[in-house]
Amino acid sequence: MLDNEPELGKVLPFRRAFLLPALGYLLSASLTGWAVYSLTFENQLAQAFRSGLTRVEQAAETLDTQLAQYRVLANVLSQESAVLDTLITGETNPALEDLFTQLSLKYGISGLALVDDQGREIISDRGPATASSPPVSPVFVRTLESQLRLDHFLEGQRRFFRISKGVTPDSSSGGGAIIILVDVAELEFEWTIVPESIGFVDSSGLIFVSNRQT
Repeated sequence: MLDNEPELGKVLPFRRAFLLPALGYLLSASLTGWAVYSLTFENQLAQAFRSGLTRVEQAAETLDTQLAQYRVLANVLSQESAVLDTLITGETNPALEDLFTQLSLKYGISGLALVDDQGREIISDRGPATASSPPVSPVFVRTLESQLRLDHFLEGQRRFFRISKGVTPDSSSGGGAIIILVDVAELEFEWTIVPESIGFVDSSGLIFVSNRQT
């Protein structure tokens, strides 16, 4: 036993001399690996954020483009002589009613109507959801003047955008408005190809527009 003691004395320092650098190397490698992983993870998060932001911006642009055609239509109709004459006389115009029906079919509109300054419907496309439902308040029509406005509302389980354009004839008669209703579900149909779930929330916290079934 005494003869082995010198050998043990040599082995232990050797083990310490070998193990300490090895442990240091493993610790350094682990820290380096964690740093690389952390950096890679942060880069992936940043990339996902940028990608998501781009998708949201694209969705917002798509929605704005979809609604733009209805805004243009409301502006054009508000300047039509037949619309102005009908608003002045307050009489039914079959030709204008036919035009409204054709435009509703062409643009996929759920409701198109001309209302007077009391919110009463004068001409409409006679669609399943008329543009005066829910009723247009006289205050709402009067505040339009010649402005263009976009708002939204729920009718049962259906969601609608309402594009309103004030109409003011050059006469002593009261004004009115062109009202266009657009079913939100018809707009969402074009969004389903987007892989991420995207939704737009209104002031009440309701997800009013989404590329997924709500």
